[in-house]
Amino acid sequence: MGKGFSFNCLILAAGKGTRLLPLTKRIPKPLFPILNRPAIERVVEYLALYNPNEISVNLYHLSEEIRGWARTVSIEKDIKLLCEENLLDTGGALKNAFENLGYELPILVYNSDVVSNVDVNALFSEYQKKGAKVLLCLHDCTRFNKIEVKGDRVFSFKNKGKGGLAYTGIGIFSPQVFRDVPLSSISLVTVLEDYMKKGGRVFFVRGEENFRGGSSWFWYDIGTFHGYLSANFDLLERELKSEALVEGCKIEGRMELRGRAVIGEGVKIGGSLILENSIIWPNTIVLESKNFKNSIITPFGIVEAKISG
Repeated sequence: MGKGFSFNCLILAAGKGTRLLPLTKRIPKPLFPILNRPAIERVVEYLALYNPNEISVNLYHLSEEIRGWARTVSIEKDIKLLCEENLLDTGGALKNAFENLGYELPILVYNSDVVSNVDVNALFSEYQKKGAKVLLCLHDCTRFNKIEVKGDRVFSFKNKGKGGLAYTGIGIFSPQVFRDVPLSSISLVTVLEDYMKKGGRVFFVRGEENFRGGSSWFWYDIGTFHGYLSANFDLLERELKSEALVEGCKIEGRMELRGRAVIGEGVKIGGSLILENSIIWPNTIVLESKNFKNSIITPFGIVEAKISG
């Protein structure tokens, strides 16, 4: 899929995942399974299709868990792990990536809690055509629309009126922007605001309008339980054309599925279970008789997502 663009990748995976507590006390958000595969694994394999020079992942929270995953994943590209002694935030993580990968190539940043079909080739085509040093992929997402834009440029990250857009967690950044940024804990927004104050231009493209050659754009934020369930269930329909995915489940009791369901390898059902719009993670044992609705059932506990309507 690559079209000759030379770039490195940084997958942001260091955060504590506080919106997903208590599960993220035991497993980092990037390893939450999407259709029974770790979310970060989907990202790595997708980005590898575009043949980047290097794929890097920053680590902090439960870093050993992600290291363990990295030892088992099989792709042609090696994964460079950048472990942070102190959490560097998004801007500091990107500075650290340039320090480790070099300042010769731009870096494509991709949040590990994002699931999308953004066309990386199209993104780099726009980056080159605009002569950009920063190109953000934005979209219309009401609860996150905080970025003020005019034409093809970002003017503020504190939009107070209507018509704002949201950052998808995907963007391209030139080494020139980060060469003089100190290696410290600093947000990406702060770096970009300072860059803009010095006259730098931050460009953007709309994800839902510019990519995939007219096919249906998708973007999911798995950083909340509601978003995590939605991503799994929507992808069930998109990718598998099904309402259920059941892999290697051992049923010694009784199980009834209502709505959509994803059940992982090594799951054992011992009681009488009604599962409605819920997920059971791999290697989970469920012995009680219970009805679960909008639930995530894991070896580390059970969470019910709050879904309005």
